[in-house]
Amino acid sequence: MPGNRPIFDRAIEGYRHAAQLEDWPQAFRDAVRAVQEFPSDVEARSYLAISLYHTGRYPQAAQLLEELRQRRGDDPLTLAYLARAYEGNQQFERAGAVLLAIAEQALEQRRLPDAVEAFEEVIRIEPAREDVRIRLAEVLVEMGDQRAAAEQCIAIAQGRMARGDYAGAGEALEEATGLDGANQAAHLVRSQLAELTAAATPAVTEALPPPLQSAKPRGTTGSLRRGTGRLRGTSGLRRGTGVLQAPVSMIDQLVAAAVQLQATGEFAAARSAYEQLLAQGAERNDVLYNLGVVYAELGEHERAVELLRRVHAADEYALSAAFALGQSLRASGATRAAAEQFEVTIRLVDLETISRTEADDLVSMYEAAAECYSELGEMSRAASLYGMLASFLLSKRWGKELGDQFKQRAKELTERSMFAKLRSIGTGALPGERGPNPPPLPTGANITPAAEVWGALPSLSDFLKGDVATVPVRTTEQMTAPFTLSEVPAADHPSYLPVTPIMTDGCSDMLVGLVAASSHFVEQGLIYAALDACHEVIRLEPEFLPIHLRLGEIYERDGRPDDAVIKYRTLVDAYAARGKQSDAISVYYRLIDLSSDTVPTRVALIELLRQAGRLEEAVSQTLLLANTYFKIGQTNRALEEFRQLQQWAPRSSSIHKEYGQALFKLERWEAALTEFRRAAQFDPADPVALAELNMTLAVLGQHERALWDSFAALLEKLRAAPHQLPDVQSTYRASLLIVDAPLLHYLLGLIQQFADQHASATLSFEQALELLVMEEQPPIPALLVHQALAESYSAQGQAQAAIDQLHTAQRLFTNQPVVATMPYLFARPLTPAEVERRLASALATVGDWQAAINALDHCLKLDPTDFAAYTQLADIYFRQGKLPQALAQYEKLASVYEEHQQLDPAIATLQDAVKLAPSALEIRSRLAQLLIRRGTLDRGLKELLEVALLQKQAGQIKDAVLSLQQAAEVYWMLGQHDHAFHIYRQILMLAPHDLDARQRLVNLHIPAGQREAAIAQQRHIAEMYQEQQQYSEAIAALHQIIALDPTDAAAYEHLGDLLLRVKEYDQAVRLFRRLARLRPDDAHIQALQSTAERMVTMQREQAA
Repeated sequence: MPGNRPIFDRAIEGYRHAAQLEDWPQAFRDAVRAVQEFPSDVEARSYLAISLYHTGRYPQAAQLLEELRQRRGDDPLTLAYLARAYEGNQQFERAGAVLLAIAEQALEQRRLPDAVEAFEEVIRIEPAREDVRIRLAEVLVEMGDQRAAAEQCIAIAQGRMARGDYAGAGEALEEATGLDGANQAAHLVRSQLAELTAAATPAVTEALPPPLQSAKPRGTTGSLRRGTGRLRGTSGLRRGTGVLQAPVSMIDQLVAAAVQLQATGEFAAARSAYEQLLAQGAERNDVLYNLGVVYAELGEHERAVELLRRVHAADEYALSAAFALGQSLRASGATRAAAEQFEVTIRLVDLETISRTEADDLVSMYEAAAECYSELGEMSRAASLYGMLASFLLSKRWGKELGDQFKQRAKELTERSMFAKLRSIGTGALPGERGPNPPPLPTGANITPAAEVWGALPSLSDFLKGDVATVPVRTTEQMTAPFTLSEVPAADHPSYLPVTPIMTDGCSDMLVGLVAASSHFVEQGLIYAALDACHEVIRLEPEFLPIHLRLGEIYERDGRPDDAVIKYRTLVDAYAARGKQSDAISVYYRLIDLSSDTVPTRVALIELLRQAGRLEEAVSQTLLLANTYFKIGQTNRALEEFRQLQQWAPRSSSIHKEYGQALFKLERWEAALTEFRRAAQFDPADPVALAELNMTLAVLGQHERALWDSFAALLEKLRAAPHQLPDVQSTYRASLLIVDAPLLHYLLGLIQQFADQHASATLSFEQALELLVMEEQPPIPALLVHQALAESYSAQGQAQAAIDQLHTAQRLFTNQPVVATMPYLFARPLTPAEVERRLASALATVGDWQAAINALDHCLKLDPTDFAAYTQLADIYFRQGKLPQALAQYEKLASVYEEHQQLDPAIATLQDAVKLAPSALEIRSRLAQLLIRRGTLDRGLKELLEVALLQKQAGQIKDAVLSLQQAAEVYWMLGQHDHAFHIYRQILMLAPHDLDARQRLVNLHIPAGQREAAIAQQRHIAEMYQEQQQYSEAIAALHQIIALDPTDAAAYEHLGDLLLRVKEYDQAVRLFRRLARLRPDDAHIQALQSTAERMVTMQREQAA
């Protein structure tokens, strides 16, 4: 039966979102939900496989990937994940088989680098695979990398030497030197092979006395010089020379002298002494070893390597020679060989005999090996070494602090390795299903079906570097039943922590040694040896209880969980009987992790925690207990536990939330509402608590105002904390699994819309509409849902769908008007004007310009104050190329803003218009006026001056003068007189005959105390009036000059002349008399006065 497609789509989108955030637990839950709806969907099962891998469920991931491999064909990413899953589950043989298939497929497609990487990964997982090394060497030769191929041949030779196959080793070395004749490692191995071959042949030997104590290499101590074997047969003669050795006493003296030189740091002299000994045939181990150390001190590492290889098999020098050999190999650049040699050194150490004084040497060995692997990029191996060292140190009373340091270092390296691989893996889905007939596996590939027993999780190491190659697919079992939440088991043993350290203070040396041995055996994987050590401890000290904890841990590692549970239960009872509450509690936690029925165990643990005063832990365990009761159907017991928890921690938000969720699942809405309200009250910053309160209000449908107020508050919290959006969405999805209410779908859609997840929001809104149709009394008007759908369609670019939804909303509003009672946009219907405006946006998107214009015109008729409509209309006109109409809309909008005293929006509107038409004088002039009116004088003056310049360029001189005059007045008002006079000078240059401008300038000069400048401008005014035969105005101007300067004779003379012209003889006579007093000796003035008097006489005679 097909599942619910909207739920499936939401689950798929939830998975993708969680994968992008690398929230793999949430991604796993969403993938499971998707598979529950459509069990056969390849994409959903692919997502589930990826999330299983990333959450450490390697066995299940491998099982599902095998199924996908059968269905999908030769898909590279599927096989890459499959190999990782098998490796994570410690199924190295299967992982290697998959990698080999990847390599062979890469070879078929001639992608040789990818094949090399795959072969190298197989060797990393299974180092003893000689056949893979041979195949890798062949590919390297084909690629032209002779040196790398030679290194593989050398590794093959070393493996054969270790097995005693000297002939085969010689063949491999011949291949290596044929490929790379200059390879020093090949020559060194050849020397070692020759020595081994000679040692295996019966030879005459000469017994030599024991060597003197030789100088120690740096980083080692004599106490560590213990070996585990030696070469078969040694010769005391210098072969092939026929020279007998010097007498024993003479040799001993020479050795002692050379050792003394070495101890005092005279390495050159020591070298000569040791070389002399060798020339005399004294090829003793002490001579060879010390000379090798001297060569290393002098930097002659190749010669040091040759000698140290000859002596490192001797019992008395095995450890020191092996370590020195590793140092020389590393110094000569053979990092891989050095790392392997350091590991040989570590295996030679008898940890049981290490004391505090020898710990530094042991640390040096582990650090040297780990550093080599780090340089090689094998972080997981380096982490393993540090982990082994930390385990040993932590088992010693004197090594706690140092052990913690190396434990932390191991953890850091493991995380680095894991994160590097997670980044290479990515978060994408596996590709779609391929053809039904995949090709068979290459011959020899042997991969069994997915195991039913899940193994332990090893450290994650480097996988394929770069793109994973494609690989042929084999036939597997039929597709398994779809995974569901109950059918996907958790990995039983994803990883093992180090064994719990056991305090052995005051114990016998024998018991201390046995406890340490058990720890060492466990870390080395020697389960039965560890069990024997533990049983021996019990035999020696039956009352030593901590060893029983160690036994339980060993049972866990051995895959015997039932035995571990029995052991832990017995230990808990013993601790409880002896009153050791703290120890009992720690064992209880282990017992809970293993037990199938955790209820009685957890009940006992809770009581013990309460008695110990560890209330916080008791609360946490009680919460788990209550949820367990609820899951197994004992709801009354669960509710009793929740109520008890409220008594212990009445102000705990988490308790109220959990209790509320339980009540909600039982459909006890009112009680759940009370708990969610308390949770939100005790933790106001938690949006999830507010979401749970809101969803409960939605289900109840009785508190409309509280519903929308809480939802608005929730959106505000999410705006401040967007990272909690996934948790809030999960809360609403969980509620929908309990009650499929249309209002919940609508709220979830609004949250998805808020998060710009419009595709998901669309599905939620559609689901809400489907459910609303079946409601007799809909909890919300369908009109609201159609409005929200239109918004999401518009956001996704689906304009026609948005238009259809808006038309539906218009029709619904017309048939059954809805009264808006809420202030929130998501809770009220759009006004008719708002609907028209949104319709216009959608129509414009589909290119129906005229319909969009009509809708906006209608909108403005309905609501002339709809500011957005003016902007949209202007935008449509502009996109049509109708700039004047667009500017007219901006001007109208600015006027509406101005009428409502909203000057800032008006200014912003005009600025937008100026961007469209920078030379629009009317708009820019109005913008300047508004800026000055708003008080932003600097911007207003700048705009006003630009307007004046544009007016001048357009030939509108009079308007330009007016603009400049206004700017000058503003500057004058601001006290910036220099700017004002400068602008007026510009005005006079622009309009020299502008009498009004000159008069304004005079009015500025006078209060500024610039009398001369005012008189000069006033004189120009009088002259200009006279030229225009406006004598009255000219006379008035001259009177102003005389008022400013009563001694200005020129003004008097000019005024008298004008008075004679207008036949004002009496005034002229009086004026000339005053002028005569100013200039009494001026004959011209006297003549003018006489003329005026004569004209007065004539005028009077004529009048008589």
